[in-house]
Amino acid sequence: MLKLTISILSFFLIVISYGDINAAENKWLDKNEDEIIESVLRSADKDIDLGCILLVLAKEYYPNIEVKKYLDILDSMAKEIRGQIGSQKEPKDVIQKINDYLFESKGFKTAPTIYWDQRENYDEKALLNKVLDNKSGNCLGLSSLYLALAERLNLPVYGVLSPDHIFIRYDDGKYVRDMETNKNGAELKPSAYDCYLAPLMNKTDELLFFNELTNDDVVFFGYLKSIPKRDVIRMLFVNRGMVYCDKYDYRKAESDWKKAIKISSNPASTHFLIASFLSKFKSVDRDYNIVLSHLNEAIKISPTYYGSYELKGDLLSSRGYPYDIKEELNPVVSLYSKAIELNSSLPRIYYRRGVIYELMGEYDNAIKDIDHAIKLPPLYNKCHLIRAKFLFHKGDNDSALKELGVAIQLDIKYSEAYYFRGLIYKKLGKKQEAIKDFNYYLELDPKSTRTELVQQYIKELQ
Repeated sequence: MLKLTISILSFFLIVISYGDINAAENKWLDKNEDEIIESVLRSADKDIDLGCILLVLAKEYYPNIEVKKYLDILDSMAKEIRGQIGSQKEPKDVIQKINDYLFESKGFKTAPTIYWDQRENYDEKALLNKVLDNKSGNCLGLSSLYLALAERLNLPVYGVLSPDHIFIRYDDGKYVRDMETNKNGAELKPSAYDCYLAPLMNKTDELLFFNELTNDDVVFFGYLKSIPKRDVIRMLFVNRGMVYCDKYDYRKAESDWKKAIKISSNPASTHFLIASFLSKFKSVDRDYNIVLSHLNEAIKISPTYYGSYELKGDLLSSRGYPYDIKEELNPVVSLYSKAIELNSSLPRIYYRRGVIYELMGEYDNAIKDIDHAIKLPPLYNKCHLIRAKFLFHKGDNDSALKELGVAIQLDIKYSEAYYFRGLIYKKLGKKQEAIKDFNYYLELDPKSTRTELVQQYIKELQ
C-alpha cells in the first residue's frame, strides 16, 4: 500500500512538474524578440524557459516554425530521460544517463565546423530547432539543447564561456563538473582550461604574438564562469548579427547587436566583441565610426580594461594619417600608453607603440619599446626585424645586421628578414651576400609581390 502511495505521489509530482513547464512556455510563446528581452530582464533566471525562447527566436530564420511541436519534443525527451534516471541521486550518475541518452541512444553529434569559418551555415548548427531536426550542432547548438533539457529536469546546469566557445557546467553547490557537448558530454578537468584560453595556433605563428590572453581578458569577458540564461540568448544575438554582417545586411546586424547589448549581463564585453569583429571588416568610414562608437561605450562602462584602448589605438593607426604630422599620431601613442599602464605584460603593445614612434621619427623611443617587447614572452622574431629597421634608419647598419641575424636564428625560414638583410648588404656594397639573401628570399616566398623588384636587384648586383 505504501509503495502504491509513493508511486501515485511520484506520478503527480511529474505531472505537476511538466504542467509548470507548459505554463512557463505559454509565457514566452506569443512574444516578439523585443518583448522577450524585456521579460527576460524582469525575470529571475529560474523563471526563464531558455528552450522555448531559443525556439521563438529561431522564427527570424524560419518564420513558419511550429514552436509548440519542438517544445513537445523537448518535453518528451525530458520525460524519457527522467524515466532512465529513475532513482539515481548521484550527480555523476544522472549526468551519465543524460549523456548516454543524447549521444548514444539518440545519436546527437557535433556538426563539422572550421575554427576560422564557424559562422558558415550558422542556422543549421546553432538554432535549437535544426539541432533537433539534424541531431547535430555546434557548441552553441548542442549546449542549448542540453540546457533546455536540464531546465525541464530541474537540474543545475549552466553555460560556460571561453573564447569563441561555450561548454556546460553541472553545479549544485557541492558537486561541480564541466562538460564538453562537442565531445559527447565528456568531463573537462581544470587542466584542460589552458587549451580553451590559449589561441588555436602554434608558438611560431605571428598571430600568437598579437592574440595571447591575459588574466585581465579572462576577468573582463567572464571566461570560465557559469553564465545566466540571458547571456546564452546574448550569444545568439551577437553571432546572428555577425552572420548578417557577413551577408552585408548591416541593418539587421545592428538590430541584433543592440538586442545583445541590452540583454547582456556584461555590456562592456559585448560592445568590445562587436567592435573587434567589425574592425576586421571595416572598409568605409561608416564601419570605422561604428567600431569607434562601440569602443567608446566599452571604455565608458569598463575604463580599466586595457584591451579597449589597445584596439582603439589599432583602429586610429590604421586610418592612413599623413605620417609627417606628429600631432596626428600622438593620440595613438596615448592610447597604447594607457593600455600599457593597465597591462604592462604584453609585448605586442610595446611593439605597436614602437612602430608608431618610428613613423613619428622618434627612433630612440621606438627602439626602447622594441627592447621592452623583446624582454617579454613570447619571444618573437618580428621584434628583432623591426628593431633592425629602426637601427637602419638611425644609420647603425652593423647593429641592424646583428638583429637580423637573431631574427633568422629564431626562424631560419623568415623570408622578410632575408629580404631586408639583402637590402642592407646591397647598400654596403656586399654584392655576393646580398645576392645570396635575395635568392633565398625568392625561394622562400616565390609568390611575393616583390619578386620582380628583387630579380631586378639581383640583375643589378651581378
